Amino acid sequence: MDAIERRFISLRMVSWYWNIPLTSPLDHLTSKTMLKKHGPPGVLSANEEATIVEWVFGMQECSLSISLHQLKLKVAELTQTRATLFKNGIPKTSWWHWFK
Repeated sequence: MDAIERRFISLRMVSWYWNIPLTSPLDHLTSKTMLKKHGPPGVLSANEEATIVEWVFGMQECSLSISLHQLKLKVAELTQTRATLFKNGIPKTSWWHWFK
């Protein structure tokens, strides 16, 4: 992208060389691709995500591993005070697959 911005190579040449649509490099240059969000809306706030990360790393420092079930219970614990789309308040395994 830097080469395109400095006009060392044209958008058409990039499109031809990598066999991609002409609009793809243009979208990246204009940051159009950054505006679209894919997947369902997030359930956790930034603070809640930070809490989960701290908890996971804290468990790691204690040489303890956590299972996916334990992670889902921790998420349920953090979100129990508000309405979520989780059945019985606990996320399903499909919730996890959005983060892989």
